Amino acid sequence: MPGVPNGRACEGCRKQKKKCDEKTPSCGRCTRLALVCVGSGQQRFKFKEHQALRSSQKTKPPEAKIPGISVIQVYRIPKSELTLLATSFIQTISPTTDIRYNLAWTYGIFLEEIPRRLGKNEALDTSIAALVSSHSSFCAGQKISVDALMKYSHALKALRNCLDDRSKAHESETLCSVMILMICQSFIGIDNGVWTGHSEGATQLLKARGYLDIKDDFECKLLLSLRGPVLFESLFNAKINFSSWEWQTFVENPLDGDTLEGKMMHSLTRVPGFMLRRRKQLQSGIDDPSLVDEVRSNYDNYQPVLAAIRERLMAIRLSPPIKGFKGPDNDFISILLERAYGIGLTIGIILNQILSAIDVGNTDLASESTFFAKEIMILNESAPKHGPVGGGYIELCLVAVLLGTNDEAIIAHAEEEFANFYKNMRNGHKMSTKAALEKTRRRILLLDVGES
Repeated sequence: MPGVPNGRACEGCRKQKKKCDEKTPSCGRCTRLALVCVGSGQQRFKFKEHQALRSSQKTKPPEAKIPGISVIQVYRIPKSELTLLATSFIQTISPTTDIRYNLAWTYGIFLEEIPRRLGKNEALDTSIAALVSSHSSFCAGQKISVDALMKYSHALKALRNCLDDRSKAHESETLCSVMILMICQSFIGIDNGVWTGHSEGATQLLKARGYLDIKDDFECKLLLSLRGPVLFESLFNAKINFSSWEWQTFVENPLDGDTLEGKMMHSLTRVPGFMLRRRKQLQSGIDDPSLVDEVRSNYDNYQPVLAAIRERLMAIRLSPPIKGFKGPDNDFISILLERAYGIGLTIGIILNQILSAIDVGNTDLASESTFFAKEIMILNESAPKHGPVGGGYIELCLVAVLLGTNDEAIIAHAEEEFANFYKNMRNGHKMSTKAALEKTRRRILLLDVGES
């Protein structure tokens, strides 16, 4: 049954027999009527029985065999329920998809490996179904659909089933489903200022499966994307507790080596250990004489890394486009560097605040943290233009501003922009409360020692 092209209209327009403009991720009609748009712009195939094939069923010619070469039969269109799901998912990571909505540009290159892994693991299949549905509603500016919530719930159940199965719990696809559900959570919304998501579960899974033994290139790419969320959440969630050696091993990745982004993460990797040592020091009253010097050295060594990212960003903004160059243009590279610089500034504020909590007499730290905060507010001016997915990184950056400066004018501006972010780029999802932010600030500054 060969597949015959059968149009690119979405499911809703096809059922209602309406003309579809085939725009992605949501067609104009579905956007106007606040409907969940599924399949807009995606090529469909109608399967018809091939007459020549039917007439030759009785006398099938023998296959030619070439010595040393195995013949593999390739099915262009798999006859499976996963076909439409795979097609829909590929649309979200395609290079032709606008960076404002493109998942791969924001969440990592491991996503490109997923389509070929569908159909092997129930947790991964259901999490991708939830992601496609929630991404469609999110990018169309709609409230999360009932369909997306049901698929998200189904994905959670499937993940629990896989975790109960020892063999499946150790599969790369199961770990991948945890990362996918983290992405879903950002689209569905986090209520009541709850910062913790699936990173705690990812930590337990990593420990249980022996994450030090990276199986293949896919796991290497996956851990490259997973390490950031787990590491950042560990600063707010005491239940994520790797040892210093485990953190270092988890974050080290052959794909980024000595890159600036890799050096950023390596500096942040030392923070959980610093925080733990300082807490023990405050609780026991026993001095740790080398702690201040180690934290200060880590902070000082980080400054050239951050400065280098800023220099790259300034250089690409000022450089003219190269005529005839077929690679990424300056605007695209600038967006990627803005995100890297924003995350870098966030890490800078965290390192600054940890040092200020330990080296209380250092008066230069406040002005340096305020400089980082001002730089973030400059980046915030362009972030909305990069869309809800491409500009989503600014949420974490704004949180860092609120945690890292005492400048009342900057704080007021950041609070206003934080509210605007949730209103305009998170479809009105409930934003974190001041109480939750204050709890986070107290944990970073180690002011919560002894609190229940």
